[in-house]
Amino acid sequence: MTIVQSDGLEPTQAVHPSAAAPDLMVVMDHHQAKIYRVEPLSHDVRELTIRPYDPHHFQHHLTHKDQSRERGQRTPEDHAYYAQIAAALGAGGRLVVVGHGSGKSNAAHHLVEYLREHHGETYRRIVREMVVDLSSETPAQLLALAQQALLP
Repeated sequence: MTIVQSDGLEPTQAVHPSAAAPDLMVVMDHHQAKIYRVEPLSHDVRELTIRPYDPHHFQHHLTHKDQSRERGQRTPEDHAYYAQIAAALGAGGRLVVVGHGSGKSNAAHHLVEYLREHHGETYRRIVREMVVDLSSETPAQLLALAQQALLP
């Protein structure tokens, strides 16, 4: 597991949400985003799942063969998908973003960049960006990592 401090958060920029705003963890890949409420000493793993609109199932393949448009490259990121996630994160407190993969295959990093460009206030609430092997971690283990990341 690799833990990366979000590069845009500086102590003078930190947004201190109200005590009523829940801390959130978003765990995502290109197929879905799962948003969890992170509560100290809680093992509650209720989640909200957001999936991109994908009527032709292109998201099942990182590259597609529509040579006339994309020339065998990965499909462009769906901004509507990231906008839905940003809306769900908008009322939260501190954020932990968890992804799987690296470079262009890390959807969580695409989310962080989208938030930086389009939702600055939400972006500034990101405490930690983490890269984890999502196939080997349970939701309870991910919540424990998020709880650690949010400790003062």
